[in-house]
Amino acid sequence: ENKNILRLFFVHGNIQGYDVVGGLHLAYDLEDEEDRADYSVTAKIRDIQLDICHREPENFMIFFTTPHGTEGEFYMDVDWTVYDALHCSVIYKTSTQGYTKRRTPNQEGLMLMFSDAFEMAAHNLGTDQPFFDLVVNGVKPQKEKGALCPP
Repeated sequence: ENKNILRLFFVHGNIQGYDVVGGLHLAYDLEDEEDRADYSVTAKIRDIQLDICHREPENFMIFFTTPHGTEGEFYMDVDWTVYDALHCSVIYKTSTQGYTKRRTPNQEGLMLMFSDAFEMAAHNLGTDQPFFDLVVNGVKPQKEKGALCPP
């Protein structure tokens, strides 16, 4: 769900020390919170690869059998775009990857794997040096390597 993705990005960004606005449980005006943001970050999931196995209970004695649910591996490739609200332009684009492997079946295994992989991709964005320099230090990335969008 979108709320889960927003929560993951909000929590993980704040853990890494970024001042992320738009938390889901705001006790104040969301518009005021968003007005103080210099940049807007969007994510587009470009590719997903998964290898999953769904296990059903082996017999009517569910509580005495092996765990049932989904297990497996989940990989995603995420394209990130940073939009400068003041200048109304895209100023940075990058891609990160996320991966997880769950060996224990879980009823919500697919959603957990999706969340884990997205969280890793968001973490990798936070460790991207040009992203850090832009958001924390206000240093716009160099045009080389396709970091800036064409005018």
